[in-house]
Amino acid sequence: MESQHWTTIRSQLSGYHHKASGAIFANYAKSISFHQKGAMLVKGSANKSCLLNISRLDVDFAQSDSISNSYSSQEMKEMVWNAAKIITCPTLVDYFPILKAIDPQGVRRRAKVHYGKLFDIMDGVIRQRSQERDTSITYLRKSDFLETLLDVNQQNGPVWSYEDMKHLIMDLLLGGTETSSVSVEWTMAELLRNPENKTKARDEIRKVIGQNKLVKESDISNLPYLQSVIKETFRLRPPSPFLIRQPQSDTEINGYVGINVQVKNRTGLDVNQLEQQLD
Repeated sequence: MESQHWTTIRSQLSGYHHKASGAIFANYAKSISFHQKGAMLVKGSANKSCLLNISRLDVDFAQSDSISNSYSSQEMKEMVWNAAKIITCPTLVDYFPILKAIDPQGVRRRAKVHYGKLFDIMDGVIRQRSQERDTSITYLRKSDFLETLLDVNQQNGPVWSYEDMKHLIMDLLLGGTETSSVSVEWTMAELLRNPENKTKARDEIRKVIGQNKLVKESDISNLPYLQSVIKETFRLRPPSPFLIRQPQSDTEINGYVGINVQVKNRTGLDVNQLEQQLD
């Protein structure tokens, strides 16, 4: 359930949504093809033009040489992977909240270590850019997401702090790496298992794009079969098979196994998205 703090942020900063989105996707459309994006997400390429790159934390707004100088590609991938594993790790505390203080599986202790490293990196990138903006006479504005976030911070400091920035970046980093790479891998795997569908998708790309050209963001609307392939992959292999939800008030679910079920406020619910989509 969304906290009151983030509810306030959303209401006061909603006007910046399109500006921030435009900054991200304008750069994306200029520099990355659909094919290149998939390859980089799967392989962890160190290409600095990519929208979200695990290996050097280039989330289109964190193009900092200090990161690549301090951490190797493998170290960065391990940091992100460890943080992602914690998110998906089933814990006894989820089902028995009384054990929260004990932390029997050590999940909170590990999370503090791995997330702490990533937050330190993000803090360094944000403060480095902020210092350049404030002190450099020859500073040239960058058309990226971080620039927009810092603009918002200057105008709405009490509402939008550096801490809020770091948590948003963390969500983008973890939510846009593993999910995207897994989806690309499953799409390729399903096409290999279905040669006829692979041939149709390939022929459509060659007909619309050409033999030796790369697919661009603007081409996607002209590739309906490729879109269908990706949507079918999402149906068969959703990146998040289980969705965690919490009711915002006491709720009654009617008709479940023939009875009415009372669900208390803030009770954790696991929604089996995979089973619904395969039904």
